[in-house]
Amino acid sequence: MSTAPTHSVPHTITVHDDRYGNPVEETVFEKNATPEIKAKSATNTSLPSTPIDLSEKKSTNSNNDLDSQGKPSHINPDLEQGQRSDATSSPFRKLWRRIRPNKLVICISCWLLVTTWWIVGLVYHRNGEDGRVYYNWVQPFLLWLAITIRIVTLFIPARFALIPFRFVWGHTVIQMEKIVPEKFRTPVGAFIVLAAVIIGAFAPGENEYNKRRDRAVSLFGYLVFLLGLYITSRHRRHINWRSVIVGILVQFIIAIFVLRTTLGKDIFQFLSKALTTFLSFAYVGVAWLTDEATSKSFWFVIGSLPVFIFFTAIVQMAYYVGFIQWIVPKCSYIFYWMLNISGVEAVVAVVTPFLGMGEAAILIKGFIPHMTQAEIHQVMTCGFATISGALMVVYINMGANGQAVISSCLMSIPISIVISKMRVPETEEPMTTAHISIINMEPEDGNTETGVLHALANGAWLGLKVAGMVLANILVIISLVALANGILHWTFKYIQAPNLTIEQIFGYVFYPVAFLMGVPRDELYKVGQLLGIKTIQNEFVAFGALTTGAAYADLSQRAQIISVYGICGFANIGSIAIMLGIYGSFSPERRGDFAKEAVSACVCGALATFMSASLAGMLFAL
Repeated sequence: MSTAPTHSVPHTITVHDDRYGNPVEETVFEKNATPEIKAKSATNTSLPSTPIDLSEKKSTNSNNDLDSQGKPSHINPDLEQGQRSDATSSPFRKLWRRIRPNKLVICISCWLLVTTWWIVGLVYHRNGEDGRVYYNWVQPFLLWLAITIRIVTLFIPARFALIPFRFVWGHTVIQMEKIVPEKFRTPVGAFIVLAAVIIGAFAPGENEYNKRRDRAVSLFGYLVFLLGLYITSRHRRHINWRSVIVGILVQFIIAIFVLRTTLGKDIFQFLSKALTTFLSFAYVGVAWLTDEATSKSFWFVIGSLPVFIFFTAIVQMAYYVGFIQWIVPKCSYIFYWMLNISGVEAVVAVVTPFLGMGEAAILIKGFIPHMTQAEIHQVMTCGFATISGALMVVYINMGANGQAVISSCLMSIPISIVISKMRVPETEEPMTTAHISIINMEPEDGNTETGVLHALANGAWLGLKVAGMVLANILVIISLVALANGILHWTFKYIQAPNLTIEQIFGYVFYPVAFLMGVPRDELYKVGQLLGIKTIQNEFVAFGALTTGAAYADLSQRAQIISVYGICGFANIGSIAIMLGIYGSFSPERRGDFAKEAVSACVCGALATFMSASLAGMLFAL
């Protein structure tokens, strides 16, 4: 249920610092690099000091590409893509090349215009419309901040912005860590995180839908899920407990911010409204093709599929202008730095919740043949644990809680990494341990995009194909479940049980899971049915039942919120086939490895949504 954009221009990002501030560089391959070259790099644990230059398509063995010391010419990361590094250039000349006068004037003018807009808006709306003064400046401030960061990073490498943060981190957290003896660091860290979770869950007051006894059940379920992962781990001795502890802490911080702070609630409410507004523009096109009344209907074909086409076209345009290539590596670096994962895993973790598992596969296409078994399990788990940006919009439009849908995807990023690293710990040396790369491939049909309109047209056509695939899959899966229910009805009517259905069976199968997530006792069976529908059919059908089904109309607020978190993911039988098809097409020789990990990754992806639901059950407040 994800899109697969086309690309034309190679783009590589270098990570310059590790988690302790030590400089490292990436190995970059040309598109025509032989497998022998890549395999040789995979076995070399030390990265080359100078990455290979991709600005000119020449052989790296050519004398013209070697400097006076016999090393390959390299790209200066402070220069824009396509510019050659000049060893004889003075620092002033390099700075002048980066900050061109015309470009500087244009960017400053744009920044002043946006800043003026923000200040004027702040003056006019300083009193607030609902009694909260800050509410009116948070939203435009976020836009101003994003534009400011983008303009600044055009001239100053983004890594320089992290220098103060690394300085503070290195002189506080790292120093405190060194005080604790190494053999006690893991127990002490686990105790601190557990104490933070307990205090955050039980310190706030009670309300009708979130009593402390319910929070205790959710906390118990969270710990049971972790214990089950440890028991079923393939290599318990290789579990990186630091990554596990930090991942749980990151998920907890995200949950606290979203579910307990007024600022977090307002930001995610704003994002939910923004996605809903984005959805309305797609319906303008539907209204023109049909009529106004038809565009407002609740038919799935009219209400959901046009969003796929529109969203995919916008994403394709973002690829063409380079926005995706700019933002993804910077977000990926955060997870690489915090959780000590490989570059491939970091890119997939960031991309999957917003663009889908198809885009994630495209971005790491060049590295798939060389991924370790743990990396394969991790990237598949991330795909099953979240949904795509287009589906966020669809489910919010169907009536799901927008704040819960968006925050569920964000909370699933760190916990899916924790789950996968406990289930299948890393026992090899990943090729992308010290760098993050995004490589844009040529379109399969050779139709290189020549402009924004061309990219939009390609995206619209791709979105139409994706929408058709979604429509066909849903039709077939729902029909098959109806067939299975018919067979059950015919079989059991002879023993006086004619009303047995697949939904009823899985309602009891997931009954304990619903309990561990903290669902109220009298609603366990209904929530279990929703989890069963999502697993056997897909999350589309589950969200439809939750928002429009008469059987679920009387669910309490607590049960509804927990259900949204529990079903907000791609972990279902149909997605296994989609996942294997995507990655198998990119690396046919690794199909067996992906098939080996598919079921385990699907279960882990479902478990990620269950743990997010348990955490929401601890912290949920109206």
